[in-house]
Amino acid sequence: QLAVWGQGALSSFKGEGNGLSSLNGDVTTLLLGADWSTTRWQAGAALSHSWGNGSYAADAGADGDLSSSLTGLFPYGRYGLTPRLAIWAVAGYGWGQLSLQPDGGDREYKPTTTMTMATLGMDGLLLDGGREGISLTSTAELLTLKSTTAEVEGLDASEGSVSRLRLGLEATRAFPFSSA
Repeated sequence: QLAVWGQGALSSFKGEGNGLSSLNGDVTTLLLGADWSTTRWQAGAALSHSWGNGSYAADAGADGDLSSSLTGLFPYGRYGLTPRLAIWAVAGYGWGQLSLQPDGGDREYKPTTTMTMATLGMDGLLLDGGREGISLTSTAELLTLKSTTAEVEGLDASEGSVSRLRLGLEATRAFPFSSA
């Protein structure tokens, strides 16, 4: 079975850190993907594009605006070990550009940026409630992500990384609509 799909997301970010008194903004992401699946296997790829806009304020009094654009390619796969238990993986690479424009200055810094990520997960049906009961599903996921920006005149290169372990439990219950 072949499927083509699309998805969009709007999100915001806000943070504080070493030498940074504030960082905030918004990100818009569009995803297009295609996958092929059988009873046990699923394989596919997603293409994403994200746009971000925001502002920053540094402890040293340097404030400004920032924007970014990132395109990424994410191949993925899933295998059903049993009808109730599956493993899956996603890898990805992204490339784009960051723009920093300090307030009161006529200079704009435009370093290139890259992102790599990998995630591995497992999910399983713990309780099958059928058409009228509650079903419980568990999930476990390990993710690692690294982003870098290149050095440009007047601005050092930077690198950041994130690791995440996520465990979850999902409960669902179907509520059929009346056919009358």
